[in-house]
Amino acid sequence: MIGFRPPSPKGIEGKVAELVAWYNSNLGKLNAIELAAVLHLRFYCIHPFEDGNKRVSRLLLNKALFDSGYPLLNVSKETRGYFDSLIKSVEQNDERPFVEFVYQRFIEQV
Repeated sequence: MIGFRPPSPKGIEGKVAELVAWYNSNLGKLNAIELAAVLHLRFYCIHPFEDGNKRVSRLLLNKALFDSGYPLLNVSKETRGYFDSLIKSVEQNDERPFVEFVYQRFIEQV
């Protein structure tokens, strides 16, 4: 990912706390699918682990959907467009490509 740098290890705890506060303050304000997609994307950008960040991000996405009464979404790393939309959002500092991918994937599965 060109130009992407996750926070330093010292900054991870604060970034995760900010993400949790953001998520809690947006429950019920944002559409649940958008909220879950942005949660996934923002957690991925924090990149708190050496390995498994995408897997944990997908778990968070599905936990957020489930908690809002939505079915789980099958978004694996092999899903066409998953990685491309994720990287596009990160590189362009724009959540829309990934949010649109998640909406489209949700429509395809429902």
